Amino acid sequence: MKPSLSLLTNNINAKPIVAPHFRFGRKPIYLPNFDVTLLRTKHLPVTQAKFQVPLFFSKLDLRDYLYNCYGVRAINIRSYVKYRRVQLGRSDRSSRHERATWIRPRPHKFMFIDMDRPFVWPDEPTDFEPWDKEQFELTNEYQQKTAGRRNSEQEPRGSDEERKTLAEQARDLLEGRQKWKPTDSAPAQASRKTEARRQRRV
Repeated sequence: MKPSLSLLTNNINAKPIVAPHFRFGRKPIYLPNFDVTLLRTKHLPVTQAKFQVPLFFSKLDLRDYLYNCYGVRAINIRSYVKYRRVQLGRSDRSSRHERATWIRPRPHKFMFIDMDRPFVWPDEPTDFEPWDKEQFELTNEYQQKTAGRRNSEQEPRGSDEERKTLAEQARDLLEGRQKWKPTDSAPAQASRKTEARRQRRV
């Protein structure tokens, strides 16, 4: 049987808050590099909770994590993987200049636990001043603006005079003052290149 993760506290000899209801694993982890998110769900009873965990996380990992860090006894655990829809975009490994293709983003993994003690969510805060939410929103808005400006600067754009000239030509064509004529079409370019090659051979 594969041992599960055992997340230890700073004091190894510290006694747990409640008696363990399972056998400890043999693989200690002191600096975990994963995120476990407790999700607010209104339809679940007070003795159940929902978590979003990494894809490699197992039920034993979540059980040990909750017990060693928070003293929560997970009596029963259910898990499922939610696959996301195919969308048009770029994968994580593709560069910015590659063409967008149809990809499927990484799925999300969720786990439900049954607890021996109830847990009630606190009321949502109305005053976000202690967390400086206003400054966070301003910083996020500024980053989005600067990112859009950098993307627009990287795209090839013509000068103001060229745009004005094209706008005037389009207006003249729409009003009928000028007639459109193909000046530099692809067949004409191909014929000119062929003629130039012939002259070089001669």
